[in-house]
Amino acid sequence: MSNKLMPKIPDKLLPCPFCGGKASETIGITGLRSIICTNYNSCGAYVTFDNPLANRNNKYAPVFWNKRVR
Repeated sequence: MSNKLMPKIPDKLLPCPFCGGKASETIGITGLRSIICTNYNSCGAYVTFDNPLANRNNKYAPVFWNKRVR
């Protein structure tokens, strides 16, 4: 796939679509990149992405997080 077709990785994450809390990136022990909601008291969402682009290169997790419906 050409670099021109690859989505731009955002500089910052949008707020959690579930509660509006701050989001943060993390990498689990398996190397899978995930996005978590830091509002642990009432939300604590932990989101991974299983699609061809994310599976080939997990640095694209923020792209899919920021596309989620709010």
